[in-house]
Amino acid sequence: MSSIFTVIGNACTDFTASVDDDFLMRHDLPKGLCRFITDSALLAPIKSQMGSYQSIPGGAGANVAHVMSALGQPANFISKIGTDDEGAKFKKHMEENGVVCSFPIADKDKGTCQVLTLITPDSERTFVSFDDVASTLSADVYDFDLLSKTDFLYLDGYCF
Repeated sequence: MSSIFTVIGNACTDFTASVDDDFLMRHDLPKGLCRFITDSALLAPIKSQMGSYQSIPGGAGANVAHVMSALGQPANFISKIGTDDEGAKFKKHMEENGVVCSFPIADKDKGTCQVLTLITPDSERTFVSFDDVASTLSADVYDFDLLSKTDFLYLDGYCF
């Protein structure tokens, strides 16, 4: 019987786009730093004006679970996703790549964690982090049956 590998971490979608310095100034984003946003109404205009972007499901812990699965190790991922498109895409991506997901039902008004990576022509990266539902992950939603059978546990530092 193979060992059980489990990750607890943030289910996060990364959005990467090229922008100019004026874009950063219009949205009051300090170049080279990370702005944490807690209101989706603040995130929406930034995201809608980014132009074309690349969307990649990830987050540190999710990436570890994905890699372990790709290496042939059965992997589990415990997190929270919103009831939005990003959450559905995240779950689908992870499960299509062999990761067994444990996502408790989230509040309907919470969105899936998103990180915008804005790259200016000089290759400087500026970040916008929207944690929303990820900030509500707590021990009361952990799958303790799974955890009691887990041989290897990876805890995502960003999550805690």
